[in-house]
Amino acid sequence: MTNVPVTPDYILGPGDGFTMTVWGMVDGTYSFQVNREGQITLPKVGVVQVAGLPFGDLKRHLQRQMSRYFKDFNLDVTMGNLRTIRVYVVGEVTAPGSYTLSSLSTAFHALYAAGGPAKRGTLRDIRLIRNGTVVATIDLYKFLLSGDRSQDLRLQDQDTIFVPLIGPVVGIAGNVYRPAIYELKGQNTLGDVIALAGGILPTGYLNRVQVERIIAHEKKVAVDFDLSEDSKDLGKNERLQVPVQNMDVVKIFSIPLPTQDVVYLKGYVVRPGPYQFKPGMRVRDIIKSYEDLLPEPYPDYAHIVRYVKPDLHQIIVPFHLGRALKEDPEQNLRLETLDEITVYPKADFEVRRTVSITGEVQRPGSFPLLKGMRIKDLIMHAGNLTKEAYLEQGELLRMREDREVERFYFNMGKALEEDPRDNLLLQDEDQVVIHNLWEPKYRKQVAVSGLVNKPGEYRLTQSMRVADLLFTAGGLQKNAYLKAAELTRYTITQDGVRTTTITLDLGRALDGDPSQNLLLQDYDHLVVRPIPELALERTVILSGEVRLSGTYVIARGERLSSVLRRAGGFTDKAYLKGAIFTRQSVARLEKVQLSQFVSFQQQRLLAESSRLVSSGLLKDELVSEQQALGTRMELLQKLSSQVPLGRVVIKLDPLDQLEGSLHDIVLEDGDTLFVPQWPSSIAVLGSVHNPVAILYQEGAGIEYYIAQAGGLTRYADKKQVYVLKADGSAVASFLKIRALDPGDAIIVPPDTAPKVRPLPLWRDIATIIGQFAITVAALAAIL
Repeated sequence: MTNVPVTPDYILGPGDGFTMTVWGMVDGTYSFQVNREGQITLPKVGVVQVAGLPFGDLKRHLQRQMSRYFKDFNLDVTMGNLRTIRVYVVGEVTAPGSYTLSSLSTAFHALYAAGGPAKRGTLRDIRLIRNGTVVATIDLYKFLLSGDRSQDLRLQDQDTIFVPLIGPVVGIAGNVYRPAIYELKGQNTLGDVIALAGGILPTGYLNRVQVERIIAHEKKVAVDFDLSEDSKDLGKNERLQVPVQNMDVVKIFSIPLPTQDVVYLKGYVVRPGPYQFKPGMRVRDIIKSYEDLLPEPYPDYAHIVRYVKPDLHQIIVPFHLGRALKEDPEQNLRLETLDEITVYPKADFEVRRTVSITGEVQRPGSFPLLKGMRIKDLIMHAGNLTKEAYLEQGELLRMREDREVERFYFNMGKALEEDPRDNLLLQDEDQVVIHNLWEPKYRKQVAVSGLVNKPGEYRLTQSMRVADLLFTAGGLQKNAYLKAAELTRYTITQDGVRTTTITLDLGRALDGDPSQNLLLQDYDHLVVRPIPELALERTVILSGEVRLSGTYVIARGERLSSVLRRAGGFTDKAYLKGAIFTRQSVARLEKVQLSQFVSFQQQRLLAESSRLVSSGLLKDELVSEQQALGTRMELLQKLSSQVPLGRVVIKLDPLDQLEGSLHDIVLEDGDTLFVPQWPSSIAVLGSVHNPVAILYQEGAGIEYYIAQAGGLTRYADKKQVYVLKADGSAVASFLKIRALDPGDAIIVPPDTAPKVRPLPLWRDIATIIGQFAITVAALAAIL
């Protein structure tokens, strides 16, 4: 280490270097390094002992040695490289170990190098050990609290700094300058702890200073002290001489009462905060004009929170702000000390009017309804449209006074051009829906089912052929029959739908034969059948009240009675009338037919929507027609989300009667049969006041069960009530059914007749949707 100033008391030792400059009768500059014996060799003088000399005495020592051989010369000495020393820092420090430091280093340097005392290490009893003897004890509080470095001793080689465990501690919190945990040393008192914390703040409450104390490792107690006497000179207060103990916590509370001689201004004001209280002052002395308030305050109401003595309970004193500013003596109230005046914005007293926007905008959500706000304004508030917004048509949903939703359609492009016929004026609770560009686009589809790896519906692309569809569906399965597949083609005309079936050789189609690899059309459905008589494993599942339920492998042509005999027959609790038989092929067919029906009807709706735009109808008529279209589109969306069950109505009898009967059907792969226990109730579902399952009463009719369910609602369609039998069949109520069986469900559909004009097709759709949900509910009642 060089270029470090050295004090005269620095002790030279082995490894130190210095430079001696001589001039006069002798000239020269010489560099020396003290060897291990503490010596240097002077030219023409010989060996000189320098180790142990203070640097301030080195010049005189060398001059005496040189004077023995030379005269009339001058000499000067400067330190060069300083030696290093090894010291040890051990005990409760962050990084204990040995450290190589400069010979100028002090105890503080060594502590810093070791990361300082650890959390559990003392700050007040750090020991400097030299040659096995404690030569100094360091109290870091003297340095940290007053900057006293008198204990920062210079280290020597092989010194050890030992940091013991922390001693007794006391915490002090609250209204002091330095709240913290302090380590005690010697006989410490309450006054000593307060002094360590820098003293008590002016906000400290001296009448009650609390000390939390642990007694004999058993409990914690609190001791209160009154330090109010002679509080200006706390050092002389006898109460400050109370001794404190290890783990005590001293709490200095704040002044309990609010600031005296002030009033407070809060809320919707320019300059809130405390104001000086003067006897006789009134509200207008604090709020002089509307310039002291923020824009649009509420003038009809403000209030004062007042503290009533002696217990300082609060009361509310309301007043009219506008009249108070006009110095109305009844409203310009006289103030009292500690009063809190609160002013409110006008918006807090107004019903918040909002509009919302969803769909293809940058920031969909709710926004405040501003005066004169139109659709374009709302779109701009939402960050404008996305690039996939559909400009031809948007929707406006409006809540009427009867809380029914009214639907309006508008041209988005014209609304953005501010055409008043489409850029509609918005009302409270309006909701604007911006559709995606691709929503109205009808996508042509084809379907494939049977022995392909991924049966389902696929988008019809340009020039798509049979081989392309098979590739898209993941290819054929191993047992697919190539010689005879069926392509069902649906041709839509004004007279209806015409169905054509075409038999195809898939082998030739895959080889590219144009006579078999036909160009596909919209709605085409390809069915790939299995190889006849191919002996692949087929399974069915029997569950419920059969003696040996589980999965059974069936032979080709095996009937239901045969598998039931293998399963041990029915249990004594079996309810045969409620048996549920499902077939995968039926479910797949239902799904395809449902999808094709929905797609066809959506195309018709789009065509009808386009026709309405140019129909020349009056505004009210156009709105009514558009609402009807919207309702039908919603029905189609609900219908498309239904999952077909694939249930087949079957009548089960005891095995002896079932065998050879009409219902002893040939099983297919994937068939399931569930036989429930005897139910004890009949479900009443639909438009009744309390849809519920009612305990079965032998001989009771439909009217009895409907009455038990609270009777029909005003929306019920009495003429369409029917019974869903436990076996899955449905029977119309007009047949005057009197005998009901356990597990049956009475279905009361809603009256879906339109208010404007008859829509028989759409009423059927609503009925289909209802039946899906009702069937599931009825099954749950049986189970």
